[in-house]
Amino acid sequence: MQETSQDKSPIKLNISKYLAQRKVSKYRFYIATGISRGTLSNTSGLTEENIQKFLAFAQDINIDWLFTGMGEMLKYTPENSENY
Repeated sequence: MQETSQDKSPIKLNISKYLAQRKVSKYRFYIATGISRGTLSNTSGLTEENIQKFLAFAQDINIDWLFTGMGEMLKYTPENSENY
């Protein structure tokens, strides 16, 4: 059975979009964060600990966008100003 985006939480979908935007493989993400491999693919929710690990990894992410999908994906910083 093929997984659809409806099977995943919106937060997991946004994390996947962020990783694609930053050209970070899921493998590299799992290694860098210590999050269990496959967490983004399964249909269960994310733990608070995994969200904390992701936020520590993705310090440039706009938290409003992560949780709601609204606004810009990235926080405005001089380093990523070319995205604006």
